[in-house]
Amino acid sequence: MLEPRDVAAQAEGLRRQGMSVLRALGERSLAREFSRRAVAMENPEALAALLLEYLLRRKSR
Repeated sequence: MLEPRDVAAQAEGLRRQGMSVLRALGERSLAREFSRRAVAMENPEALAALLLEYLLRRKSR
């Protein structure tokens, strides 16, 4: 079982990676919005689902 600080560090890494992906796709505003929502999340599965939501939003534009 992961320690709470390990879970928080993993969540922070996922948040940063998600922001990098969105920025690399030219979606700075979506990256900022993703970051604002992701900062309150610590569940890696929820963060992955959130990133997928934002990637789909990008595609539908």
